[in-house]
Amino acid sequence: MASPPADSPITSLSFTSWNDDKQTTIVLLHGGFTCRLEFALVLPHLSDFHVLLPDLPLHSASRHIKPGTTDKSAWYVA
Repeated sequence: MASPPADSPITSLSFTSWNDDKQTTIVLLHGGFTCRLEFALVLPHLSDFHVLLPDLPLHSASRHIKPGTTDKSAWYVA
């Protein structure tokens, strides 16, 4: 994986982790103009999985991460 972009310091993407004891992980990505809260009604149906719910750059608790490009979002999620 490439190093972080030179124009920004290394920072962490805000995320919530559910069912940490499960072996299979699912990462749910929200769309534009929303955040990880979008999946509140989905989580009860995923109790057999470890679920990661990130707030993508420029959204909710990760709004300090700029720019909010697709490439930057993919880098942080990876």
